[in-house]
Amino acid sequence: MNRLILLIFPLLIFSCSSSSTEELNSITVEEVKKIIDADSEEYLLLDVRTLEEYYGDLGHLPDAKLIPYNEIANRIDELSEQKDKKIIAYCRSGRRSAIATKILKENGFEVYNMIGGMKKLKEVYPNY
Repeated sequence: MNRLILLIFPLLIFSCSSSSTEELNSITVEEVKKIIDADSEEYLLLDVRTLEEYYGDLGHLPDAKLIPYNEIANRIDELSEQKDKKIIAYCRSGRRSAIATKILKENGFEVYNMIGGMKKLKEVYPNY
């Protein structure tokens, strides 16, 4: 019996964690660049890194709002006026923005996680 539990438990953890990430909407850096270039007002760019990263080497997207991912839940009311917009969340590599995306989605926002974050954007568009 104990062996069976030891075999099943990791499978349950894996299936729960993989299904939650599958439910997140994602967007590529190429799609994000097209949206930025089109100057679309139906989107809000949300940088969920630290203030230091926002102004750091990788820079930030134009007109992006900064709310660090670990402050999203407590500062969600700052986004309530933007509820009619689609939010594109991003960070350095996409991990923290995935967390922010999940929180925002649970709170009724239409939100997309930028795959690969600013690292990927700079890789694809070095001069951006």
